[in-house]
Amino acid sequence: MSNKSHQQLNIERFDQLAANWDESPVRAGIARGVIDSLSQQIALRGDMDVLDYGCGTGLVAFSIAPKLNQLVAVDSSDGMLAVVRDKAQELGVNNVTALNLDLSADLSRDATLEQRFDLIYTSMTMHHIADTAGILARFFELLKPGGQLAIIDLDSEDGSFHGDMPGIAHQGFDRAALQQLAEEAGFSKLHTKTAHVVSRDWGDGVRDFPLFIMVGERT
Repeated sequence: MSNKSHQQLNIERFDQLAANWDESPVRAGIARGVIDSLSQQIALRGDMDVLDYGCGTGLVAFSIAPKLNQLVAVDSSDGMLAVVRDKAQELGVNNVTALNLDLSADLSRDATLEQRFDLIYTSMTMHHIADTAGILARFFELLKPGGQLAIIDLDSEDGSFHGDMPGIAHQGFDRAALQQLAEEAGFSKLHTKTAHVVSRDWGDGVRDFPLFIMVGERT
């Protein structure tokens, strides 16, 4: 058994995968589902400052950035962030900033992120974070009054989705339980719906793994 933390295991894995991350059809499909869900659930505007927490290579970020004032793309993997910076340069995008930051490593106020946001979204990242209540409280602090939070992640499952992959803190989430934690963190106007379904060949058939989007507001 490894003595490394979830954070350390995640950083090592994602650094190794970053260069070829975008080549996966499954990841591309998830990104399209996230983009569609965000666009349906959130009125993206040109005056919005947005935080993408766990941005990966920016598959979602670069699709919605043209609609925003600025987007801060946060990840703990330098490998992922290097891809984000390369993309920004290649695409001539000047409103995306890549930042290495792990809010879950220190849930006290972090002086390196003093900005407040109109929207925080996080896609397929929450299941890597052990302290769900703590990170929800941190997101609440980082939002402007009236700002919104959007979480996209897996519904509860038996661990089959990731198998023995390192760095997994939760095998998906029960929607009602997660919404309750968000309410306790201060969020209101919470609602949840299915955002995307990942279908995988499984034995003699196909198994579906639903992803939800939960949206709430700091009022």
